[in-house]
Amino acid sequence: VTDVFDFARFSYDNVVAEDGHVVAVFNIGVTGTDAIVKIVDHWTLLDGKAISLWAVYFEPQALLEKLGIKLTVNGGMNA
Repeated sequence: VTDVFDFARFSYDNVVAEDGHVVAVFNIGVTGTDAIVKIVDHWTLLDGKAISLWAVYFEPQALLEKLGIKLTVNGGMNA
């Protein structure tokens, strides 16, 4: 994970929790670049344990490039 994410450039925008659901909005650096990626995590908790996690990455181009993933013009992905 640290090959991709620079945790020294991590910050929270917002965390909201209610009735077994948690939504966290945070920013994290992409290792070896000046880029920052915004991520939104949606957690579902049951009996104090996470049973589901859904993550959304906003403007992930720098992250995709770091992972060696290229998007084609029509939006398809190529490794």
